[in-house]
Amino acid sequence: MTSRILSDLERSIRASSDEREIALLRAERALHLARRGGESQSNARQEIDVLRKKNLSWGSPELSAWCHLAEGMLQLTVGNYARAADSIERARAVAASVSDRRSQSWAVTLQAFLSYVRGDIDDVNEKVRCVFDWIVDADPLAVARAKMLVGQILHYAGRYESARQWYAESRSLAMSRGDDGFASALLFNVASHHVCSLRHQYFRGANIHEFARLVSLAVDSVKNYDDHARISSQSAFSSTLQASIYIFMQKFEEAEVLLRSSEDKADEGGLSKMRSIYLVDLAYCRLKMGMIEDAVAVATPAENAISDVEHPENAAYTRDRLAEFYLDLGYNERSIALHDVATSDWRRYEHEQGLAVDSLRRWRII
Repeated sequence: MTSRILSDLERSIRASSDEREIALLRAERALHLARRGGESQSNARQEIDVLRKKNLSWGSPELSAWCHLAEGMLQLTVGNYARAADSIERARAVAASVSDRRSQSWAVTLQAFLSYVRGDIDDVNEKVRCVFDWIVDADPLAVARAKMLVGQILHYAGRYESARQWYAESRSLAMSRGDDGFASALLFNVASHHVCSLRHQYFRGANIHEFARLVSLAVDSVKNYDDHARISSQSAFSSTLQASIYIFMQKFEEAEVLLRSSEDKADEGGLSKMRSIYLVDLAYCRLKMGMIEDAVAVATPAENAISDVEHPENAAYTRDRLAEFYLDLGYNERSIALHDVATSDWRRYEHEQGLAVDSLRRWRII
């Protein structure tokens, strides 16, 4: 499937006779190529380098801003968040210097995403409010991403029905431009929040059988869409989501294969913050498969990978899964101790869910 937004940009490039306008369009195209993974990322890299050389003589701040944005998106997609943050901050500063709201809105939205990854919900909402205040001049695709972030916060807070409205609005905006890269990101984010909710409900004692089946369909849709659209940037993330579903369905061998296939990416970018979950799931699968020594060898690194600074839901899930792990091995006291800490983690997560909604209200977003 050919991306309509890329086709439209290429058509505009061919139709223009203005060299500088063409360069701006090529920089914008590079930003969308960077999001897609695989060969498209290599094409984006080449385009950014060529355009930067051209701009050495032009000194165009507008082109500089879009090149920084494309670079930031490239670094985001490969998981280098520190370099991405630097490029995006440069894009924002340059765009602000010439009051270019389109590139400025992109920069602020991508900064909001980085804040979301860090778990700084209040900073996300401050930046989203900024984009909404620029609604007339902002790029519609930046607005779409800002709306998706609001949906994610509401979903995180356990308010999926409210989140659906924001997801629908964001999708409508993006698809009006044919942005299939955004559609991929939206499907993935909805599925990942469903998986997080599934983990929460399971360890808080809910009956998850029917929900697990529905979440499995959502996770399948991510892979199916990306295969159809030829987008590969989410492949490692999608594999670990599918593995989580297989574990809840007690398909341990299938889950172990997927987790093993993502092993070399466990320390990369966005997946690194999930490292404790990835490792504990791998240990649990191997235990259930009778690979006791291999399982125990992974369980300790899983516990060591827990971060209590960010994402209490990740810490809670890891500790509760480890509690099950050690209970199966007969280490009852260790299991009880881990479960007690996990219960505290879940309470902290539930408290932060409420704070997330409060923040949305404080920034006049809901």
